[in-house]
Amino acid sequence: MSFFARLPVEPLQHPNPDNYSVCVTSFAYGHYVQYIPTYIYSILKSYPNYYCKIFVDEHLPRKSKQSLGLIRKHLSNNFEVKAIDHASLGGHRRLFDRYRCKPALRWFIPHTEFTPFDYVYYGDVDFFIVPEMPSLADQHVAHMSHTGLSYSNAVRKTPRLTGLHFVNREHFFARLATDGWPSLPAIENWLHYAPKSGRDEQILYKLTNYLESNKSSITSERFRPYHGFHLAASRSSFYRLFFKDIRHQSSEANQIFHGWNCYPRESLFRCIKSLFLNDPLFLELYSLHATPCMRRTLITVEGMTKLGFGELTKHSLSSPYDLSVKVVRRLSG
Repeated sequence: MSFFARLPVEPLQHPNPDNYSVCVTSFAYGHYVQYIPTYIYSILKSYPNYYCKIFVDEHLPRKSKQSLGLIRKHLSNNFEVKAIDHASLGGHRRLFDRYRCKPALRWFIPHTEFTPFDYVYYGDVDFFIVPEMPSLADQHVAHMSHTGLSYSNAVRKTPRLTGLHFVNREHFFARLATDGWPSLPAIENWLHYAPKSGRDEQILYKLTNYLESNKSSITSERFRPYHGFHLAASRSSFYRLFFKDIRHQSSEANQIFHGWNCYPRESLFRCIKSLFLNDPLFLELYSLHATPCMRRTLITVEGMTKLGFGELTKHSLSSPYDLSVKVVRRLSG
């Protein structure tokens, strides 16, 4: 049985502050910038003691600035959104742009940005993070203790890590004090031989081996939970969201692969409904950032919690279009 399967985790319908010093970070550009406010909101709503530091490569839209002001006024000051440091990352940026691997910039953000914190969690902004018991940090610290490594992640079938990466800041970056970052020619060599799909995760795999001085990497004890809902699932039709969404289930097959959530999807949706959809602040943020993915997600949450899975199953043979129309009509009735 994997570490993932052995760790009992449940989502909570209330915030769960823990005793860890954690910085949650990400790098967003293009259409992902619109997800920054709701990502920050979900983290600070779930874990009020955490800090969020999101890096961007462009100016924030007016609505995003408005939303961040609302979060600062009504929820927390524990965040900042700042431009990447072109003075320190200029060479990396040109290299990654040439190889069309811009997401890899996040792995080379100067580690001094995280100096005040004990742990750093690299996440993706198109997530709703929910409070869990044990907490997000509790889970990953236990995993690192189990493996003896300074990071918590999972290796995919190809030799690359996933993009959700938790590290012990002091230990993970220790080698930088003596050897510094890998040279640009070395990184370009990694890029040259990396497959086009998941190239940024391949770079993380190589970088982690470098920083860990080629210690044994995670294999059988992989651990990479979602800690919430990945909005990428909502690019599908309503039909697939209701009946074919394997990302947010808790089956043994999913746990063996590399882990999503280890609790039922219905529990996750009840948590989102209770904690976010009943909060006027979230609804105000949603009114400013009602992307198609977010709209489908919230209709799915409402459908699962208000109508119940049994009611939805009656429509399981409907076409995707018919099902979405029936559900939306029931919810608006």
